[in-house]
Amino acid sequence: MFERAGFEIVQFRRPTFLDGERLRLRVVTGKASEDELMQVFSALVVNAIDAMPAGGVLTIETRELAEQGVEILVSDRGTGISTENLPKIFEPFFTTKGHLGTGIGLWVAHQLVEKRGGRIAIDSRTEPTCSGTTVSVFLPFQR
Repeated sequence: MFERAGFEIVQFRRPTFLDGERLRLRVVTGKASEDELMQVFSALVVNAIDAMPAGGVLTIETRELAEQGVEILVSDRGTGISTENLPKIFEPFFTTKGHLGTGIGLWVAHQLVEKRGGRIAIDSRTEPTCSGTTVSVFLPFQR
């Protein structure tokens, strides 16, 4: 069991689900290694948890995109990312976590996803009544 910032993850396994079932990541993109994808999604989940210091809702959704690939959405209802920080979010060593962050998690995730022909994008809001972030990761099917 793992506890962090008011969250309790009862069971944590390497991701292997697709459309509500088990994501067969090696099938999604034969170019990507399971370890690399684990690194990508671990960074996204840790950032989402860190964005919700008082607790909150973390949602992970998957959907197949018409024979092209799979899209994975990691959403939180945290503090959001300011508009001034959004353009820097994938830069190496950029962090808003002070001494708690290294600034390489999203940079590495971005590099790994793009290396495999995918895309990663972030949509974020910081309004007090509607804050949170959604990270969209697209991974193409192997051709």
